[in-house]
Amino acid sequence: MLTFKWNKSYTTNIATVDEQHKMLVSMINKLGESIYSQEVLSPEILDKYFENLALYAKVHFKDEETYMAEHNIDSRHQEAHKRAHIMFLEEASKLYDGVKNKLIGPEFLFHFLANWISIHILGTDKILAKQIAAIQNGSTPQEAFNSVQEIVDETVAPLLFAVNQLFTRTTNMNHKLMSLNKSLEEQVTLRTQELQQVNNTLKAMALTDTLTKLGNRRAAVAYLQNEWKKPFDDRVTLTCIMIDVDKFKHVNDTQGHEAGDKVLALVANTIRDSVRNDDFVCRLGGDELVVLSNNTNLVYIMQLAEHIRSKISKIRMEFPSDVWEGSVSLGVAQRDKTQKTYIDLLKKADEGLYKAKENGRNQIGCVQSFGFQ
Repeated sequence: MLTFKWNKSYTTNIATVDEQHKMLVSMINKLGESIYSQEVLSPEILDKYFENLALYAKVHFKDEETYMAEHNIDSRHQEAHKRAHIMFLEEASKLYDGVKNKLIGPEFLFHFLANWISIHILGTDKILAKQIAAIQNGSTPQEAFNSVQEIVDETVAPLLFAVNQLFTRTTNMNHKLMSLNKSLEEQVTLRTQELQQVNNTLKAMALTDTLTKLGNRRAAVAYLQNEWKKPFDDRVTLTCIMIDVDKFKHVNDTQGHEAGDKVLALVANTIRDSVRNDDFVCRLGGDELVVLSNNTNLVYIMQLAEHIRSKISKIRMEFPSDVWEGSVSLGVAQRDKTQKTYIDLLKKADEGLYKAKENGRNQIGCVQSFGFQ
């Protein structure tokens, strides 16, 4: 079991100090018992343990420092004693942060607390008690410090030095372990972020047409499937424009596929610049494109289709042996109660497109009634 065994060797014969030491040991042992029992130490429980311990340690240290000042202890000892207190609070806080961030286990914190208080009582506090006793017997603070220091140097100083060295090495190893674990954690986080970015890029690539940078057929289907799940309302619902580039095959056949690609790219950019941010433009394949709009109706989509047609009609692309005069045929449709799936909506828009082509191209076709608008 992880516990600190208190015995008379830790007694300084300063009543208040000894009682406070016992309380600190008891608080440290409660942490050790929780670790030993393998109970789940939630962040809230850990916070409570550490807050109570840190608060009590500060009170104890303040009382000790007041006690030293009241007994006029030599300043050399007072300064060293205060530094030890500061070191304890700083080191305990660092280790506690390591435990909270899961860089080290809570047992590392327990071992630090137990070892530090053991070394501190047997060394610094016992030396303080001897100086107080000497002063009470008539020595000056300086004489008390020097006489006690001589005894310490001859008897326990080498042992305390060795123990402190070992304790310091252990503490440094804890720091290195936390640093290593933090570095590994940061690397894992970085790799996870990089992997997520790659996955996002691959996902975007899978849904993007490489030539026009518009969504592809897969993206259009995903959008339509998602919109189709929403409640139907024939006043503001899902609409679409099916768009076909007029005389595109002629450009490809006479001027080459590179010329055809330039026509498609320019048409795609023109459409993208003509729609709302909420409208979704995709290339279904070849020279067939579609605009999908939510929360709209036939009146709106007809107006948008005409806006697109008008802008494209102003395009003029010259090639070595021909000129493409901007022209597209468009079919519009709105979701209605008769349509079971999004495919039915696309079919209606396609019927409108076929009607526009039959009527001479460079115009808009629609096979649905405007009567319910």
